[in-house]
Amino acid sequence: MGPAHPSTHGVLRLMLELDGEFVLRTKPVIGYLHTGMEKTGEVLNYVQGGTNVTRMDTLSPIANETQLTRWPWRNCSTLRCPRRAIWIRMMMAELNRVASHLVWMATNGMGT
Repeated sequence: MGPAHPSTHGVLRLMLELDGEFVLRTKPVIGYLHTGMEKTGEVLNYVQGGTNVTRMDTLSPIANETQLTRWPWRNCSTLRCPRRAIWIRMMMAELNRVASHLVWMATNGMGT
């Protein structure tokens, strides 16, 4: 049954057994989202990767972006990450996590 956009209320796949237009059985399958992001990321350069990791998780993209932006700071010994940047990233990730939880609570409230 579909089509359903992956960012709507979580990922839901309904496996239906039909008899003409009548639904005989339904089996909901929750939690599958594979759009080939890993394979897509293999051919992207570092600058293009930011857009790819943002689209992986529609509710908390900042957590993914934070890991991508931390990579040069951790792996290049000549670079020093400013403490201010570390705190700003942490605050943004936490605010994004709270917003993600609020979306989860709201969509669960609409579903019941």
